Amino acid sequence: FGPEFAEASLALKILMAHIFVFYLTQAYGTPLLAWQFDKGYTTVLVVGAIINIALNIVLIPRIGIEGAALATLITQLAIGLFLMAFAHKAFGIKHYSLIARVIIVTIVSYTISHSVIESLSIFSLTIPVVFLIVFGGGYILIYTTLSMFLGVIRKTDVQSFTHTPD
Repeated sequence: FGPEFAEASLALKILMAHIFVFYLTQAYGTPLLAWQFDKGYTTVLVVGAIINIALNIVLIPRIGIEGAALATLITQLAIGLFLMAFAHKAFGIKHYSLIARVIIVTIVSYTISHSVIESLSIFSLTIPVVFLIVFGGGYILIYTTLSMFLGVIRKTDVQSFTHTPD
């Protein structure tokens, strides 16, 4: 978007990580609401709001916009952990190993993809649509390969997307 937005790039990266954590959190929050555990869900969100306010008070004066983004990420992680514990207690749901593997796959995929983007940044400016398509396809390939390697998904899961039934 131009040099005037360069200062916000770190905050944006932190908030992008927040989105990943947010969607993991929703995997636990939605069932709690569906099965009428809304009081516990609301309690977790209120605790999260208190954590976020406290972190903002501490971090924003020290590190500015990055502090606000970091407070949001930390708060979402806390909410996710609380909801995970609550879902475990309420339903016996235990996905800790799977979540750990998904996080590892995501971090490694992001790191590889980000390194490639940084080394090819000149191309992203010249043909952005082609760059995004190639980058997106590459990221999906890396993520899928690592997911199969770590047992997050099976080869048959991938094949079900690529083959049509006869």
